[in-house]
Amino acid sequence: YTGPDEDGVWTAEGQMPEVSGAFTLGAKVSYADGGVSHVKVTTLIDPMGYVYEKTPRGELRIADAKVTLMEKRGEAWLPWAAEEYGQRNPQPTDRTGQYSFLAPAGVYSVHIERAGYAPFESMELPLEETSPINLDIEMHYLGNPL
Repeated sequence: YTGPDEDGVWTAEGQMPEVSGAFTLGAKVSYADGGVSHVKVTTLIDPMGYVYEKTPRGELRIADAKVTLMEKRGEAWLPWAAEEYGQRNPQPTDRTGQYSFLAPAGVYSVHIERAGYAPFESMELPLEETSPINLDIEMHYLGNPL
């Protein structure tokens, strides 16, 4: 923990799980006068969206799909400027087919490309405030690319 400026605010860094869910963070606070208190906070890690193919045996997650978040500006659709928010766009899906964006208010659409699959384009996704964009998206297999 650090608190070098003596304003009474202390900061800690930790590593959060890479899975979705609600997690309890706890801290024990020891005071100079010998008092002790325990602080617990529940933190929600938003689920990520994922890209998959339906098969007779269930869902097959698709890695290395190119997911691009498009933003509507006037009548034009342009790739969202994710780097201004510390994110990547487009971004590849990971080995579990997962991806996620946290975008400010606006109108968006998710576009996905992957060799061997039909391209995907979502409907318009209007956001009234900063929100995650994390749809579960089914891709349709076309066959092995040459």
